[in-house]
Amino acid sequence: MSHLRNDPHGRPVHGDERPDPGERGFALVAVLFLLVVMAGFAVAMQLGGRTELRIGANHYLATQSYYAAEAGAEKFLTSVKQLMGYGHLTPEKVAEAATLPPDVPGYTFVDFSADLTSDVVPRQIPMGPFAGLTSMDRDLTITSSVEGPDGARATVTMDARAQAIPIFQFAVFYDDDLEISPGPRMDIRGRIHTNAELWIDGGDGFYMHDVVTAAGDLHLEFKSALTSDGLNNHIELNDASWAQLMVDTHDFGGDHDPVTFPSPAQDKAFDDHSKGVWDHNVQTRASGVEPLNLPIPKGIDPRELIEPCTLGEDPTVAASKYACGAGLTIMVRGTTVETFGPGGAPVTLDDGTVEFWINQFYDDREQSSNAGDGNPAVANNTNSNRDVIDIELSKFKLSDYGNGTIYVTASALASGGSYVKVCHDPGLPSEQTLTISVQTLDTHLGHGDVAGECGGGGAGADAAADEQQYVVRIHNGSELKAPLTMVTNLPLYVWGDFNDDDNKWQPASVVSDALTILSNNWSDNDYLENAQPNASGQTTIQAAIFSGHTPSTLGGQGGGQFENFPRFLENFGGGGTVTINGSFVSLWFAQYTNSTWECCNYYSPPVRDWNFDDRFLNPADLPPRTPTAGQVTRMGFARRY
Repeated sequence: MSHLRNDPHGRPVHGDERPDPGERGFALVAVLFLLVVMAGFAVAMQLGGRTELRIGANHYLATQSYYAAEAGAEKFLTSVKQLMGYGHLTPEKVAEAATLPPDVPGYTFVDFSADLTSDVVPRQIPMGPFAGLTSMDRDLTITSSVEGPDGARATVTMDARAQAIPIFQFAVFYDDDLEISPGPRMDIRGRIHTNAELWIDGGDGFYMHDVVTAAGDLHLEFKSALTSDGLNNHIELNDASWAQLMVDTHDFGGDHDPVTFPSPAQDKAFDDHSKGVWDHNVQTRASGVEPLNLPIPKGIDPRELIEPCTLGEDPTVAASKYACGAGLTIMVRGTTVETFGPGGAPVTLDDGTVEFWINQFYDDREQSSNAGDGNPAVANNTNSNRDVIDIELSKFKLSDYGNGTIYVTASALASGGSYVKVCHDPGLPSEQTLTISVQTLDTHLGHGDVAGECGGGGAGADAAADEQQYVVRIHNGSELKAPLTMVTNLPLYVWGDFNDDDNKWQPASVVSDALTILSNNWSDNDYLENAQPNASGQTTIQAAIFSGHTPSTLGGQGGGQFENFPRFLENFGGGGTVTINGSFVSLWFAQYTNSTWECCNYYSPPVRDWNFDDRFLNPADLPPRTPTAGQVTRMGFARRY
């Protein structure tokens, strides 16, 4: 059916007739308009695509710049951890870290710096393996800003906290492998930490009452024998119940070789076991425990802490040495006792406060015939006769304490540049036959070989040469007049009760090459070669013990382990007890008293009543010059726009 419509003149036309040219023009305009719109869309899409590409490229560059800035912040954090000197982070170390940006090709660090707060704030550590301890904190804000290709920039800030932990807050702290293998039951109350491997094997039972951390692995066996007396080791849980340690890292797959590095799967399995069975109160390298920075600059032997000051040494090393900050120094040159204060000013002590006695007693541990050949007079590094710098603490006046740090040392270099050589007739008591001849000898602090024979007439004519073996002994120290840190780079002997009256207790520490405890029953006249005097009764020491130890070799010679860290020379088998309340720290190997150890041909061990003194958890009750172990902890991270 056709539809009619009128043409422009009013005449009807049929619907299938072609429109006139005017209509065709209108359609063309519409089509052209549509093409223009479509072309606009195409151009817009093309421009949008280019914009997206440009935005994507800019985002990529910005992301890369962000990652470069983040890498810079991480590098700064790593640097300050490595540079952290003697447990403290200083502005000088922060400035040094700022000169060590990472090398990121194509990127320039336009701001690589950090702000260290000036105030040191005591805070309780809130989390991590050392949670609950008090640290001396300084906050650090790291800024890392980079500029990359096409001017892309990114800036990040990282908040960190430098934590200096007083080292005497640990019941036990070792830098080397820590070996604890007691025969009789032993309890340790307080934190236990080692920067290396932990070897434990309790005979009649070893009980750990607090968190145990090791930057190495846990080994449930003797290090020297690589065997176990039985898994009689226990950790206290958070509800005060006990769990037995039945497994170590190597029990979770792989072999049981102690020198084999466990796999990540073993590490995770061990840490999961610790969390699930031990309340995570035993944490190792597998748990993320890292070595704590020692109270000495990186790369320096920790033993330098107890060595004498030397001219021209690095100021950072000097600042960490006890000797350089001592309030009183006691020095024996040859056989002459000298005492002086800071800067070398002479100090006069009361008569009898310090005396020097040659060949005063014999130390059976320092002989080399532990195999029982009947000839203990042959020694590894001395003939074991002790030349004693004897200090009677009860004679110190309050003013003699100085700043609370007393340093003791000795040198065979006598006044005038000569060395002292001591001769005696071994057939007679040494105090009756001493003759002193002065020669120039090549020896180190009196502990090296002595050349030549004693000459001249009289009692010394046929005498054998005696190596000068200086040691320090303190006694009559039951009551201290002020806080005290007694330090020597020599072997130290504590004779009888020390700081034992709780009503008059003072913060105290004894620091030395190695430490030997002599009971209240000790007598020099009773202890000569091959003697083993009885030491019944009670001897009490309340102090932090900071000293060297003799290590065991893997699968070889035992070093005495922690239970013999404080050494003994008497027969305590009759029921003698040694009580120590304090802290036990060892960062170096004993140098002058380093003979091999073997129980029990020269002593029988006491009942060991050893405890952490929780008074040390209060910074105000720490001994003078207490060193700190440091760590730097990340606290927060942000990107700045």
